[in-house]
Amino acid sequence: MFASESPAHFKVFTTFLYTGALTHPNLRPIAASKYYYRFVTELFAFAGYFSAYSFRNALLDAFFTRIASAPDDFPYGSVQDVYDCTDASSSLRNLVVDVVVNTGRKGDIKLWKQYLLTTFLVDCIEGAAEEEKVMFAYGVEEVATQAWLEDKKERLCGDYHVHTREELRAARTEDDMEMDGDGDDGGLDMSDKVKAELSVIEDLQKLRID
Repeated sequence: MFASESPAHFKVFTTFLYTGALTHPNLRPIAASKYYYRFVTELFAFAGYFSAYSFRNALLDAFFTRIASAPDDFPYGSVQDVYDCTDASSSLRNLVVDVVVNTGRKGDIKLWKQYLLTTFLVDCIEGAAEEEKVMFAYGVEEVATQAWLEDKKERLCGDYHVHTREELRAARTEDDMEMDGDGDDGGLDMSDKVKAELSVIEDLQKLRID
């Protein structure tokens, strides 16, 4: 067995293969959020290890559905678990970052700051820059948040699902190319990399979440 594997993971997986349902006490709607999100995250890593893509996609949907059911109670305390169990190219990480960039509030960041990874905050800053969003704004309207979540629900498959090993490999290759450059200009030179890092640090300081 690999490190994150347990009989419970296998049981949920085999039940899913036969029924298409995610069944376990920790996956019930009444389960405490910290147990629910931790278990889904562990199962997501399990599914990726075994290339069980339908199972993986169902778990990602379950993770999002729980968030969408209580948008004012985003699981900031579970971000560490997501980052511990996934790599930088993970669509579950991308989903968590996308939700925070588009629905997160500054007050929540202040409340959870001691639990949040710098890597996560940097990912949020980069995600916000790509979408030209103002992160952690005060007064995020509930209607706008709900509309974004409903729209995202319709696009989960296209944005985050993986159906073949080739798709997963292609996503990782794309990430590597973005980091290394396209080959024509040799990528970023050292001075540019330093400037980029300093820019991220400055953005973090601007958050003023002390």
